[in-house]
Amino acid sequence: QIVGGHEAWPHSHPYMAYLKIEAFSCGGFLVAPDWVMTAAHCLGNTTVILGAHNTQEPEATQQMRGVVRSHPHPQYNPSTVSNDIICSRQAPFVLQLTTKATLNDYVKTIALPQTGSDLPTGTKCSLAGWGMMDDDR
Repeated sequence: QIVGGHEAWPHSHPYMAYLKIEAFSCGGFLVAPDWVMTAAHCLGNTTVILGAHNTQEPEATQQMRGVVRSHPHPQYNPSTVSNDIICSRQAPFVLQLTTKATLNDYVKTIALPQTGSDLPTGTKCSLAGWGMMDDDR
């Protein structure tokens, strides 16, 4: 749940990837036409949906891809969820897609920061995903 969250303007985050994994889902982001970065616990029989706003209904903007292989953080521990991180300087968790995404207005990659770059304390950041915004929706 995102406290104080609100619905994003449709397709305002074209780098977002919706990961449908058996009985649950995750979010990720497209870092290259055939690579999605996400959290390490997002393992399973995964379908990646790009170009989605409403994940409950098919949209003409959506592209579906399977996953060829995944690369979890070398110290990821599913029991303790240690190193269940989206990105680490040593090794991000990435999924290689079966085919490259077709980049367009609805599907784009996002640039990653340069190695060694840090955000100053107090930097405002935003978060996007397909979670609940309150207890009802």
